[in-house]
Amino acid sequence: LALQQPAAAPQAAPTQAQPASEVATATEAGTQTEELTTAEEESAAEAPTVTLPQKSKLPDAEQDALIGHMIANLKATEGGELSTSPVVTDQAAQLTAARVNKIKDKDGNYLLHAAVLNGTPQIVAIIAAIPGIDPDVKNNKDETPLHIAAQVQGNAPEIIKILTTLPTIKPTTDDLPLVDLGDQNDNTSLVVACIVVNRDAVKALIDAGANPDYDDDKGNLPLDHAIRQKNTELITLLLSKTKAISHCNENGSNILHVAAVTDNLEVVNAILTYLKSSSAL
Repeated sequence: LALQQPAAAPQAAPTQAQPASEVATATEAGTQTEELTTAEEESAAEAPTVTLPQKSKLPDAEQDALIGHMIANLKATEGGELSTSPVVTDQAAQLTAARVNKIKDKDGNYLLHAAVLNGTPQIVAIIAAIPGIDPDVKNNKDETPLHIAAQVQGNAPEIIKILTTLPTIKPTTDDLPLVDLGDQNDNTSLVVACIVVNRDAVKALIDAGANPDYDDDKGNLPLDHAIRQKNTELITLLLSKTKAISHCNENGSNILHVAAVTDNLEVVNAILTYLKSSSAL
């Protein structure tokens, strides 16, 4: 099963602007984002925590077979609540990190990838509770479980919190933190969340320490990717977090150049209004 963003692709398509009812006007964008952020902080659900029962560990060969079965099962129930979480808990308690961090499917997905693909915070918490599990594992597309979490609609904040509070067990590439690791396209989890217009994930990742000023191999910031999606609410949120407002990509384009290419007046006005209000112009 190839990794796909959950049912958000039409919204993320760069040729489609957001419906007017969902887009803040240029003069109200900053205020609306602040109000929404406050409401989210007040109502944010706590990420579930799990303590696995003490059970004897299976022999390696049996563990490997069970892990393969669990990966397939979790991916097959992608996007749905599992009524079998006690079963998953019992299975996870019989596994060791040495096997969980080694066994993967044909797409390179490990058990933690599969749990995140399922999209259920409780399931992710169960798998994450295996002592020594590695949150930095990458699949065939160089995606960590956090890249997958950035695409989850609805439960992204809880899942991101679970993953970003796990201890890493080895140095990451170029000593980058988990939240800033890139995939095969050098997209960080924050960039992925911007591309699929997952505002909840964007906010959760920034709260978890994702760097909004981290540019990819083409010099694009997460803000540049958000601008291309023409979502003024997301753009205003990132404008308030980005310090490198005058940054230019490898083509010499700054955020206003990127906005002009979208041919979307709302996007251009939202950026201009923010820059004027912040005295950046």
